[in-house]
Amino acid sequence: MGRPNKPAALIIIDLISLSIHKVLPWLLAVWLVIAVRDAAMSLSGEGSLFRAWVELTSNLRVSRGFAFVFGVFGIVYGLRQRSLRETQYRHLSQRISEMEASAKRP
Repeated sequence: MGRPNKPAALIIIDLISLSIHKVLPWLLAVWLVIAVRDAAMSLSGEGSLFRAWVELTSNLRVSRGFAFVFGVFGIVYGLRQRSLRETQYRHLSQRISEMEASAKRP
């Protein structure tokens, strides 16, 4: 029994939806980067991105604040990942034991 053929319109719709699904997140990411860049440039009052970057990094209090927040979030993320790994390890160990026990039963 062969696979039923799809009409060409459905194939085209499927390809368009797949393309949108793959491309749209990247387009949104690029748009977000451009929006953040433009906001930083307008807030700093500088005409070029390099000057805005120098202005942002020269303000040590802002940079230290970013570093502190980034570090705290990194620690929280690491602790959460460790907890998830331990939970997954326990779950998979139990599941493997159950499957081995059921395989041994006649």
